[in-house]
Amino acid sequence: IRVRDTDRSLARLVGGLLTGAKADSRHLADAHVVAAAVETGGGVVLTGDEDDLVMLAGPYPNITVQPLP
Repeated sequence: IRVRDTDRSLARLVGGLLTGAKADSRHLADAHVVAAAVETGGGVVLTGDEDDLVMLAGPYPNITVQPLP
């Protein structure tokens, strides 16, 4: 597990994800997860909230959102 502090760079990326998806602050935590994946070059995000994460990760084909059973 990696821990990522929210600095200005990550905050700008999170804000850009929210703006791009026309999402509001209710999706802040989801946007942080997607932003962390974007920073690392992509990956698989496991979630119980598939729809919101797919919405935020849409522009990034290198991020796969996988629903948990």
